[in-house]
Amino acid sequence: MAILGEGFKFQKYTLGNDTNIVVVLLENIQDLEVVVLGSRSAGRSRALTVVPVDVFNIKKLWQELPQVTLTDILNNLAPSFTAPNQILGGTDHVEPASIRGLGTDQTLVLINGKRRHTIALVNVYGNIGRGSVGTDLNAIPANAVDKIELLRDGASAQYGSDAIAGVLNIQLIKNVKQVTATMYYGFNNTVFKSYTQANRGNFQDHQNPVYVNNHSIDGQRFLISLNYGWQLGKFKTDFVNFSMLYESREPTIRSGELTGNLDNRTPGDLASTALLNALQLTRNDFKVKTGQSGT
Repeated sequence: MAILGEGFKFQKYTLGNDTNIVVVLLENIQDLEVVVLGSRSAGRSRALTVVPVDVFNIKKLWQELPQVTLTDILNNLAPSFTAPNQILGGTDHVEPASIRGLGTDQTLVLINGKRRHTIALVNVYGNIGRGSVGTDLNAIPANAVDKIELLRDGASAQYGSDAIAGVLNIQLIKNVKQVTATMYYGFNNTVFKSYTQANRGNFQDHQNPVYVNNHSIDGQRFLISLNYGWQLGKFKTDFVNFSMLYESREPTIRSGELTGNLDNRTPGDLASTALLNALQLTRNDFKVKTGQSGT
């Protein structure tokens, strides 16, 4: 009789007249290969519950990660959570969030176990969640959140049809007699190629424009937050916690100089230059400003 098991030594036993044989497996750790796949962080999921629940310690992560909003934090941590920045319609200000690629209105958002209301903005154009109404997670200050619980499997069976994609339960912070203040500043430093009116070329004569390197610093982002709690009674549940968050974001503009005629009355560079001199402006004042808006 031969016995071979993963992580144990190969052994042979000769069967005699005995009806009972005691086999002791000998470990062989050197030949054991361990493969870990699919986890971004250790201990994130609670696997002993009825269904796995991902728990994110926002209170700690918000001070360590470069992201400053709940949407950006979850987009960085949870693989099934998607909330890309878009510049179509009102979604430039309210980022629609999706779990497992489903509709934004198919994710149920709870705050301390109670349902959070949805927004009044219907996602249109060709963005994520087109035709649906989601929940604005960025309206909840990140410094007011203790942790977020994400339930994906079997959510609709427990919470109804509006939780087909999953459930986000936001647990608010319960600190008392402790001041927490945070300040954040960041910007985009971008180098891109474009051409100007002076070297725009002529496509009809097959003359390609001469591209130059442009340098842009935009999208400046400033955030300041404050959190403090007061104890109101003898019990731990008798408290009030106050959170304040101020955020300012400048627009991102990556377009080059506007070329072509600026004076519709008279074509030509001389007329455009005369109009700019009269208005005391430059061609950059008329360029198309595409990118994220300021808030």
